[in-house]
Amino acid sequence: MRLNGNFTYKGSDGAVRTINVYDVAGRANATLPASVTRSYATTPDPIVQSTLQQIQKLTSASGILKSRANSNTGFDYNRLDYNYQPHSLDRRYFTTARIDYNITPKHFYSVTYNYDSYFAAPDGLNSVVPIYAGTGTVLGSDVQAGQRSTRFVGIMSLRSALTPHLTN
Repeated sequence: MRLNGNFTYKGSDGAVRTINVYDVAGRANATLPASVTRSYATTPDPIVQSTLQQIQKLTSASGILKSRANSNTGFDYNRLDYNYQPHSLDRRYFTTARIDYNITPKHFYSVTYNYDSYFAAPDGLNSVVPIYAGTGTVLGSDVQAGQRSTRFVGIMSLRSALTPHLTN
C-alpha cells in the first residue's frame, strides 16, 4: 500500500514513474486564485491514514497480496489484490419422521414431522464473513457473527374414502 502519497504510473512513453501527490498539491496551492478559501490537502487525513494502516497491518499478517502491476489482468501500479479463504463452522441437521396408520379400510391417518437445525459461523452462505483474515465479522472485534436457526413443522392428516368416487 502506498501510505506516503506516492503514486506510480506508466507514462505515454512507456516509462514507469512515481510522483508524490502531496508535493503536487502543495505546488498547485501556490497557483490557486485568491478567491479560493480552501487549498488542497498536503498531508494525509488522519482518519483515512489510520484506517489504511489498519488494513495494511491486517493484510500483511495473512492472506495473499498480489500487485496488479505484475499480473496479466492489468497495469494498476497502485493496487494490491488481497485474497484469503475464511474458515467456517457449518452444521446442518434435517430430521424427518412419518407415521401412517390405517384406522379402517376407508380411513387413513398420517403424521409427518420435520426438524431442521442450522448453524454457520461465520455465515458464508450470506457473505457474512470477516473482511480480513484474523478478524471477526464485526470490524474491530473477534466476534464471528453467523446464522443460527431451528425450524420445525408438524402435519397431521385424515383421509377418508367415503365412496369409490369421493375422497375427503
